[in-house]
Amino acid sequence: MMLLIPQSLVDEIIKMNELIPIIEQSQIEYSQGKCIQPDKRGVELGERIGLLEVFIGYLSKSETMGVKILNSRKKNPANGRPLIYANITLVDSDTGEPIALIEGGSVTASRTAAASAVATKYLSRENSETLALIGTGRQGRTHLDSILEVRPIKRVSIYDINPASAISFKQESESKYDIEIEIASTVEHAVRESDIVQLCTTTKDPVVFGDWISAGTHVNSIASYAPTVREVDNEFILKAKVVTDSRLDALKGAGELVIPMNEGLIRENHLYAEIGEIASGAKTGRSNDEEITFYKSMGMAVQDVAAANYIWKKALAANLGQQINLYE
Repeated sequence: MMLLIPQSLVDEIIKMNELIPIIEQSQIEYSQGKCIQPDKRGVELGERIGLLEVFIGYLSKSETMGVKILNSRKKNPANGRPLIYANITLVDSDTGEPIALIEGGSVTASRTAAASAVATKYLSRENSETLALIGTGRQGRTHLDSILEVRPIKRVSIYDINPASAISFKQESESKYDIEIEIASTVEHAVRESDIVQLCTTTKDPVVFGDWISAGTHVNSIASYAPTVREVDNEFILKAKVVTDSRLDALKGAGELVIPMNEGLIRENHLYAEIGEIASGAKTGRSNDEEITFYKSMGMAVQDVAAANYIWKKALAANLGQQINLYE
């Protein structure tokens, strides 16, 4: 039997304080070589259309395996549809039987935010109180939730190219959290005054520049995971200690690194560590309060599978979802 878990249940089940340590453990296991994660497989449907991607992951310690299918269409938001449609199939590692089909868009948003929280926990200053959040869509919402779990944020400065989105985000978040939220007039205004900067954009070109960043700032970037696009510029990369989730993926697919490497400004060793190496204690995180740190998220199948397994187990325990038999 396979358990069908729709988006409404995924959102009900996920608790960020529970998900963050699960994603942290998946990153540790990945960096210790205890996971299998083949290269992403995808079909590019044209720059103005979108793409189809397949993510496959296996965590040997928990014997958890699965596959995520993700479709993105750039025109969708303008037509009132999600940018991304995704689903995750969990598989019994012993028999090969599909055991769960889970809506993947919410899983992706939450596991990405949980991964950023892990990075923020190890790379930002412990006394960080101000956050700049650039991009106020679904990822912006999950990231505010996750970062509040790991740092004592008192003020959030937000910016979105769509003013209505920023206004809605402010109203929704201030009713949910006991924090001050201001809408910045520019990205620069938001960034210059913040201890932590969270980028949740779909940009092709840098939106954050090195001369805006003060000593001690930590920046997370989750978008633009392609070798020709980036959220921060070369000057920033040259100033920062750079950490990622997957060294292999980042060195070939993160524009923030590939572009300055191609221009001869940095070498591969400018990428300091994987976050799993830092979380396990194999490498140190932040060295001092003046250091500028940068976490580049590439998005990983092992994160998807670990999060899906957590959701499946909670749904089973609470008797949630619908059991279906594909093979009767």
